[in-house]
Amino acid sequence: MFGGSNNYNARAKFNRGGRGGERGSFREVRGGGRGSFREVRGGGRGSLREVRGGGRGGFREVRGGGRGHDTPRLSIPERKKLQQKTAIENFSPPNLAHEGSDKLVFIVNGEPITTVWKKKLLKTPWHQNDVRIFISSALVATDSQKAGELVMELGNDKGLERLREIMNFPMSCDAGLDDRKLSFQYVILPFLGLLTKTDITKCILKYVDAIFMLIYKNLDSFFHKKVMKMLETLVSRNYIVDNKVNVDRLFIEEPYSFIPPSLGIFFLIIVRLLTELLRRIKEASTNETMHNIVHYLQDLTAKYKRSLERPLISRDPLIDNLEIRKYFFAILDNEMNIMIEMFNTEHISETSNVPDESSNDDEKRHDNDFENISNISIIPTEEEILCEQPPNLPSLFDERHTLPNGAAKLLDRQFRLLREDMLNPIRGGISNFLTLLSKNYYFTLNNNGRLSNELENVLNRGGKYTYNKGANDNGDLQVYANIEFVNVACDRWNGLFCTLKFIPTHNSTNIRKIREYWRNSKRLKPGNLVALLLPNPNSERDFNLYSIYFGVIMTRDEMTEDERIRIHINFNDLSIYPIALNEISKLRNSTTKNNSKNSNEVKSYMVESTNIYYEAYRHVLTTLQTTKPSSLPFKQYLAPELDFCSESIHVNVNPPKYTRAPGFQFDLSALCDNKQNLTLNVANTHTYDDVAKKINAYSILDESQAKAVISALTREIALIEGPPGTGKTVVGIEIMKVLLAENNRANIGPILTICLLIMLLTSSWRILRDFYNKFSNVTHIDLPSWVLGANIIEEIDEDSETEESSDEEFDDEEIDDEEIDDEETDDEETDDKGFQDSNKEKNEESQNKFIKVQGRKMYEFEKWLIGEDIKKIEERKDHWLNNEETDSDDDEFINEELQFVKNYEKPNTDRSLNELLEDCSIWKMSKKERQKLHDYWRAKLDEERLLNLQTKHEGCRQELNDIYDEERRQILLNSDVIGMTTSGAAKLQNLIKYIDPKIIICEEAGEVLEAHILSALTPSTQHLILIGDHNQLRPSVSTYSLSMESQIGEIYQLNKSLFERFVDGNNAITIERTRLLTQRRMRNEISELISSTIYDDLEDGENTAKYPNICGAQHNVYFIDHNHPEDSFGDS
Repeated sequence: MFGGSNNYNARAKFNRGGRGGERGSFREVRGGGRGSFREVRGGGRGSLREVRGGGRGGFREVRGGGRGHDTPRLSIPERKKLQQKTAIENFSPPNLAHEGSDKLVFIVNGEPITTVWKKKLLKTPWHQNDVRIFISSALVATDSQKAGELVMELGNDKGLERLREIMNFPMSCDAGLDDRKLSFQYVILPFLGLLTKTDITKCILKYVDAIFMLIYKNLDSFFHKKVMKMLETLVSRNYIVDNKVNVDRLFIEEPYSFIPPSLGIFFLIIVRLLTELLRRIKEASTNETMHNIVHYLQDLTAKYKRSLERPLISRDPLIDNLEIRKYFFAILDNEMNIMIEMFNTEHISETSNVPDESSNDDEKRHDNDFENISNISIIPTEEEILCEQPPNLPSLFDERHTLPNGAAKLLDRQFRLLREDMLNPIRGGISNFLTLLSKNYYFTLNNNGRLSNELENVLNRGGKYTYNKGANDNGDLQVYANIEFVNVACDRWNGLFCTLKFIPTHNSTNIRKIREYWRNSKRLKPGNLVALLLPNPNSERDFNLYSIYFGVIMTRDEMTEDERIRIHINFNDLSIYPIALNEISKLRNSTTKNNSKNSNEVKSYMVESTNIYYEAYRHVLTTLQTTKPSSLPFKQYLAPELDFCSESIHVNVNPPKYTRAPGFQFDLSALCDNKQNLTLNVANTHTYDDVAKKINAYSILDESQAKAVISALTREIALIEGPPGTGKTVVGIEIMKVLLAENNRANIGPILTICLLIMLLTSSWRILRDFYNKFSNVTHIDLPSWVLGANIIEEIDEDSETEESSDEEFDDEEIDDEEIDDEETDDEETDDKGFQDSNKEKNEESQNKFIKVQGRKMYEFEKWLIGEDIKKIEERKDHWLNNEETDSDDDEFINEELQFVKNYEKPNTDRSLNELLEDCSIWKMSKKERQKLHDYWRAKLDEERLLNLQTKHEGCRQELNDIYDEERRQILLNSDVIGMTTSGAAKLQNLIKYIDPKIIICEEAGEVLEAHILSALTPSTQHLILIGDHNQLRPSVSTYSLSMESQIGEIYQLNKSLFERFVDGNNAITIERTRLLTQRRMRNEISELISSTIYDDLEDGENTAKYPNICGAQHNVYFIDHNHPEDSFGDS
């Protein structure tokens, strides 16, 4: 178990106190002094109470002789002794390797003060004991898995102000009980320990970032000038005692205090806090103060090491125990190296960003071409699709790559190749289809609007478009014509989206068959990428006839009564939404609608690649893109920093990090039939063969399977090769049994099991469930939703509402109800009746934003738009033509009006938008031009409003997701096993990394792309077990030219699995694999086919000789061949 049950909790280490006096209660007694928490003995009614008065009186454990609540019955000496004992136990090797400060900083028997931090947070002013009590209570809250509320309170403005107060307090190593100073040992260290508690650092809520940003902003004043100076003082003294107060006195004043057992704790916590700052804050790696702190810390670490070599009388376990000292400094040095590496790699990453934005602009192929993969949009841009230059693809041995050998280069290469695998079919298909539309443009002009034969054939064949006679690299497209915008709305999880409709094309004319086909079709599957091709109104002849807008399908509705299909698409380019609103408005105002299925006036298209599924790429690419090279585990194996070598180098793999603690042993009794007492000492390699023989004797495993289990448990990256029928799944299950054994689970946490397909995961799942009767703690997560069994959270499945909703349900959350629809209504009323007073506010906003007509009022704009001036002039003109009599008193005015009317010419021009934007004579524009200009202004306003709405929605959505993810994290922390596909692991990477699974087991690893394995790794991964067979199926890719089977693909090798790369080395390194040797599936005649060609040491199990012959057949093996090519129809 991992999480709350593994975090230090005093309740798990010692007995709870007994009962106090009668009617024990928690009550507040007001007095005249500053309150603190202390233990007081007395008779009568025992209670736990806050006492204010008597100097530094405080929180007391009051004892009595009757019934009471669960208050501790510990004297000061007992409490002191218990904390010292627990501190020494927690300073053992396994606990030192535990992340954060969970095992290093704790409060014994702290349940009574679990929520006291809430009161102390509101108290002003603060004194030393107030801060100490607040921190102690907060530590108990985090150990009790109640950190969510604490994080939210500390991360808001008021909480950050109180944290700032703590950092601004004067501090001293000899603060004693002085209210005006904070003790470095007894207050500041617990404060730093609170910040590094895993319930804080792994919390997903946004408030955590605010807390660490506050620490970062006070790096110099708090950390450098105070914390490091205090640490230097303690190192110089070589002891951690406060000279102004002894421990007994401190416990009397505040029984809920933490007393550090060793100066080494200070170093571990400071390193872990600095590492957390580097992980969260991008600019921290280049911060000069941060560099100074790290150098300072390195010097103090060296000085501290030397001081321990001198004989001293101390209770410090690092002085008394040489074995613990060696292990402690191994842990500290490793974490220091990781921190320093984060400086180096992140600094390189930062400097490599600079050319992207400036000096290399002339060399960029298109607007999405960057040296740093973090700047590349996963969804392609229009310019990228139309670019004629080949993409930047790093080959396996490309010496021109700007990055040196290492993790950054590995991530860069895998990202670019995998993205090209997704993009190549789309790019080729769209560019060729646009060429077809360009040809159709000329054909249509010369043939009275009729479609070209080639385009008509595509649409008549159900929309399937194939170019180059099918010889292209998976570039087929599915084309949909006559696309219409229906609605713009907002989804809770995805933000803005457009609803589009179209009439589906199909070879059949039977409506029932068409409906059935689309009900089961894989076309327009949610999560796939589509490109909307809209006519470009500003295009010149055949140049840029269409604008391309990419979007991801959210849901697809079934065919409606009007024989149309509606789909809901989330577009990444927000400029599409004003266009959609304008089209919807035009459609509503139109009096003639073309509903003919055979109309030749096809103006817009939507295309979809039939060979890729965007959702399967998206999350893996995002993870590769956002992974920091310094946080990638196993870099020495995955991305060794080697110069080019002609031969691969074999390396020995270290044991998993968690097994390197002195005295660590695996309990193997779970493998044995009769639960024999069998252990595996990982450090003693000489015993491996003997243990394997005992496993073979006591369990169901054969000799090679037993060796495979030993190999998997003793190597941080283990390869188990299993030819067909040799029991790969059985071995995987037996390994899981060992790892889940009670004595082995202490600090391992949840085990993450991944595989390519859900069906492979399910088969292992059933076997494991049959074995492990406690598997209520096994969690099965995968696309498209969470399946958490009895522990399911109702809110997790809320996105299913969107998937199943009808148009009416979408209307509930439509943006245009509040922001857009009113404006569209304005347009309708304008066209038919003119502006009404109820719309004045919106029009005034439009006017204020986009036009100023010499200070005229809003109604002038209304009259201008509907052509009220033109109408009035025309009326006066008709009047004068029919009535030439004038009033002599008004001759001057009448003559002026008459002259104007005679010279007036009604504007009927239709100039381009660019001309109108430069013309200030707005009253000389025709009504058509005025409407055109108004539509432009309105679209601009809509775009600005939609952008603001999208930004607001994204912030709210992220905050909501964080809340759900935090609840999911708490559930998963209490799970023993988490199972998911590799795509699911990438999709939930942000959640997985906060769960910190130390062990990852991959089934059928030979069929999994290396990029998928990399995306499943987290910084906390210490053990990777790959089970598979590279001699069977390779991973599947969409672009043949990137695969090892093609001649050019040899330099890319995208479909070479990580398993295979470790076996053959790729001129880098090879890792020893363990092969299973006995197959129990095939008859001898069949197994000979592979044993004589691929697996020369494969043996047949005894059971295979007992298989009967096939009834009714002369032979048990037949070969059948044919020369008929595969039929292509439907969605295949």
